[in-house]
Amino acid sequence: MMKLQKRIVPFFIILLLLITSGCKKDVPEPEYLLNVNVLPSGSGMVNMAPGGGKYIAGTEVNLSPTPNGMYKFEKWSGPDSPDIIDNKIVISKDVKITANFFRFKAGTWIDYYSDNRVLVEFNFKDDRITDAGSTVLYSSIQCCFIVHLYFGTVPVTLAYTGNIEVDEAGSFLFATEDGLLVNGTFISSEYCEGSIMYATDTAGAFFSFSAQPQI
Repeated sequence: MMKLQKRIVPFFIILLLLITSGCKKDVPEPEYLLNVNVLPSGSGMVNMAPGGGKYIAGTEVNLSPTPNGMYKFEKWSGPDSPDIIDNKIVISKDVKITANFFRFKAGTWIDYYSDNRVLVEFNFKDDRITDAGSTVLYSSIQCCFIVHLYFGTVPVTLAYTGNIEVDEAGSFLFATEDGLLVNGTFISSEYCEGSIMYATDTAGAFFSFSAQPQI
């Protein structure tokens, strides 16, 4: 009888432990909100990976700002923007950040730093060229690019009229049939810098330019 009791008691103890452990519920980890605003409104969007907007502590979120039309991403702002490193943020609390974009200024730009050798008319269009999905490959700008070159006392004027492709970094590169190669970048809405190379069988030139909207 004593042996039977000794066997039964441990059995009931194990059974009780199994029942009580099954009654315990896992406490879910707290989730935090990632709130992303865009300024100005309609200037772009921010893709988040992983998506969802709610994350547990320790989640690293990749932020991909994508401009609309002729806008360019400028900077992050907001109370939690200092926590963003290389467009990534690790969640540890509710986060509020703002993606700031700027739009290139249309009109006549002139190079004030290379003897006014560059005159360009930028006529912006809201054309965005995408791949088969939704990735923006480049934006299209219609422009008239005029370069004045001087070889001794003989001036040479070269012009290009058409569309140029501007990537999300604000950079563009194009060449003309008469030997003009232009490489530039929009640094801000009112500042563009780059280089111009001209090469033919009889003449050549290379110089940097910094163009701004004409005053």
